[in-house]
Amino acid sequence: MANRSREDALQKAGISMPLNFVCPHCAAQTLVDDEYAGRSGQCFSCGKQISVPPNPDADGTKQRRAAASAPSATKPAAKFGLLALIAAGFVGAAVMLVLALQLVTPYLDLAQAKMAQTTCDRNLQQLARALQSYHTKYGSYPPACVTDGDGKVMHSWRVLILPELGESLLYQQYDFQQPWNSPANLEFARRMPAVFACPGNPDAIVANETTYMVLVGKKTAFPGPDRVTRQSEIEDGLGSTILFVETQTSGVLWTQPEDLDADSMKFDINSQRSDGIGGSHSEGAHIVTANGLVRFLRKSSPPDYVKAMSTIAAQDQVPSSLLEDN
Repeated sequence: MANRSREDALQKAGISMPLNFVCPHCAAQTLVDDEYAGRSGQCFSCGKQISVPPNPDADGTKQRRAAASAPSATKPAAKFGLLALIAAGFVGAAVMLVLALQLVTPYLDLAQAKMAQTTCDRNLQQLARALQSYHTKYGSYPPACVTDGDGKVMHSWRVLILPELGESLLYQQYDFQQPWNSPANLEFARRMPAVFACPGNPDAIVANETTYMVLVGKKTAFPGPDRVTRQSEIEDGLGSTILFVETQTSGVLWTQPEDLDADSMKFDINSQRSDGIGGSHSEGAHIVTANGLVRFLRKSSPPDYVKAMSTIAAQDQVPSSLLEDN
């Protein structure tokens, strides 16, 4: 075995190996270089003609050399295994990503909803300050809408308070000589200030629709067209009387003189009806009271108590537990 290993090593190195040859005539032994394998000549001992047998390792050496120079059969399999491993890694990473998203998404949705509620609260605070500023300037809240000499409804309170929102330039571009739905004023409506819509309702923002409305009715702070209310007329208490609310009503442009009819609406919070108090917040909806505070009414709030808050002088009793600062 040792000689075989040495011979293999010499052959791989390109070194010729001698053949051990025995003369068939005189039995003399001699070593012949393997380059003479298969050739004929005279025996150095007896002088007779002899033939050197072929190298028995020649074919094996060629086969070993061919096998050594041939591409490894295991290389494609190795490449396939590497690709399979990479693919498995990508699949595993994708699965982990999906699982991570499933775990994180509820928290992201919750954070987004909370952010929308916070921004909605700020919008309402800004509108509340504008109404207070209007009251200070003119001695009353604005009318829900104004009419022309023929009683035709023309303009909304939302347009009237634009200067109090810091939108004097925009206010000057509105044409009070034409109704709200004239071509010029409809074009004007495309520039709705963001304060008039809850960010939790992106469809309303895109369509320039408002999600904030006053309650219109004989017993409310907005009794009807051209009619105004002073804070001194609110006998039920400023902190328990609703001025305006967040609503689910859709399709009302912010310049459109349309609001909630307190005499016909339901007072369930976040009910299935669109013409009521509700919003994009799952737990309830915002209202603004006459003292300028933003409140958050839970959807479990008793409708009778909420209705009592819509009046200004009915002497209705509203439990303090109903109101919750946002």
